[in-house]
Amino acid sequence: MAAYIPGVPRSVGPSRPDLSNGTESSNLTLSASRTYLPMCEAEWRAADSTVFVAGIRGDQIIKLKRGGVATLSELATADPSVAIEGVGADTLRKLIQQAKLQKATAETGAFSVEVLPVEPGRGFALLPSPQQGDLFFDMEGDPLYPEGLEYLFGVLGPFGPNGEEEFKAFWAHDPVQEKAAFEAFMKCVVAHLVRYPDARIYHYAPYEPTALKRLASRYATMEAALDQMLREQRFVDLYKVVRQGLQASTEGYSLKDLEKIYWGGRGGEVTNAGDSIVEYERWRETGDQSILDAILRYNEDDVRSTVRMRDWLERLRPSGAAFGLTQPDEELDEKAEARIAAREEFERRRKD
Repeated sequence: MAAYIPGVPRSVGPSRPDLSNGTESSNLTLSASRTYLPMCEAEWRAADSTVFVAGIRGDQIIKLKRGGVATLSELATADPSVAIEGVGADTLRKLIQQAKLQKATAETGAFSVEVLPVEPGRGFALLPSPQQGDLFFDMEGDPLYPEGLEYLFGVLGPFGPNGEEEFKAFWAHDPVQEKAAFEAFMKCVVAHLVRYPDARIYHYAPYEPTALKRLASRYATMEAALDQMLREQRFVDLYKVVRQGLQASTEGYSLKDLEKIYWGGRGGEVTNAGDSIVEYERWRETGDQSILDAILRYNEDDVRSTVRMRDWLERLRPSGAAFGLTQPDEELDEKAEARIAAREEFERRRKD
């Protein structure tokens, strides 16, 4: 099977990894495992590899194997009191519980969620109560464009004259348009917050506010407005709520993974962040409007999925999880990882 990195067109994809020692997950880092999953998945599935444990790192896979834990089933039944060299006790317990949840789902076909004990300022304590006027936000970017390009800002909220729910999209296909789209989006949100002063802006993972800060700095515009939103804790990262507040029996914690629990999944031509990058590059080559239409549907699906996730988390919220302050998060979401991987590969090949 051909190697394929999510988010990189095949014409600029990476060279085939060195699999001279086989395609065991322990021979590759986790990022490489994910990068070449289409090539290796069947073998790893047959071997019940720990590579499919959500949140596990490549070095942890290797350390677990050295400690006698080579499969997901073995990890699910491992004794957390038996130390594994190089894996902390808390981390080991979390990995064992994750494997248990996934193994149960593999056997029963039913997904499950375990809400973690409440901690001040973490997990569900970061989830505000729903407010009238709340917004839900997602961005699409092209890491292969010189210096990168944020080409789509999608936001859902009660933008109608009578408070009707509307989805707004702001497009940009070059730096001039990127600045204009950023300004238009920010002005839209500023006006909305005047109308709904208690509203917050929900997103999944830290990419969106990070990208907004980068654009404000790059174009020296809307900096005061963005700074005020950040100081007022307007942005709510649901990824932090999820990762600090629960464990799910899915094989990952992306929107697409968790949708299987609260939405049931989605279809369409574009179904993940890597697809959107590849498809946008294809649009730049062909000018085919149907490609942009598909990307727009994907972006709107992501936004509407974020709404459903917020509502799902609200239903799961344990008693005593009072809202606290959101803290910066350096963890990367699937979309950010795909963009970074694509950009790094492009730069490497340009230098070769």
